[in-house]
Amino acid sequence: MGQALDGSLFCFNFAKATAADGHEVLQDIVSRAPDYRITGVSPSAGTAVSRAEAVTVQVVPVQASEPPASTPCDWVTAAEAATFMGAPSVTTMSVGDRAGSVDQMCDYTVSNAASQPAPASDHMVISELQLPGSFPVDAGAEFSMTVAGGGGSDVGGLPGRAYCSPSAPGSPDSPAMLVVLLSHGRLYRATDSNCDVLKQFAQAAIPRIGA
Repeated sequence: MGQALDGSLFCFNFAKATAADGHEVLQDIVSRAPDYRITGVSPSAGTAVSRAEAVTVQVVPVQASEPPASTPCDWVTAAEAATFMGAPSVTTMSVGDRAGSVDQMCDYTVSNAASQPAPASDHMVISELQLPGSFPVDAGAEFSMTVAGGGGSDVGGLPGRAYCSPSAPGSPDSPAMLVVLLSHGRLYRATDSNCDVLKQFAQAAIPRIGA
């Protein structure tokens, strides 16, 4: 469903998406209808609302012939990622690369095959670009929330303001996270266990994305 279900609307219990002909497109997921792109929202972006208040968006269908929004795994090649992660090779998976997507990412995974026949231990880095429609408010507010969480530090050598929060000791579900404010209301985000690795990903990715 593209922007109609992704990004900033995902956290609300009561969201409505209305097409130009007036029908409720969130019901289209049952019939596997095309994705939609948001053209307007009420209340306006940045307005404080509770989870129980209605948020209505106006949408238009994304044509199937439109090219993908992005090629996230081209921002950092598999070979570059393997070097940064200190691995012989990595596998990649692109997510959110369809037309109209507001949250585009590439997952880079190193599998520990030596642990077989037990389940493999996977080391993953996620390289992600969030567009304005991905945020409940905006990229600046999202960046400020990360900084307010504390425990991290500013990161130099990147275009735009950058901040990295380290991973929580002994908590694999709380990886390090690097965020970089980009132009046009966008945010680059990368997660891993190591801020130095994430900086290398950002240094490779952002010039290709566009700062």
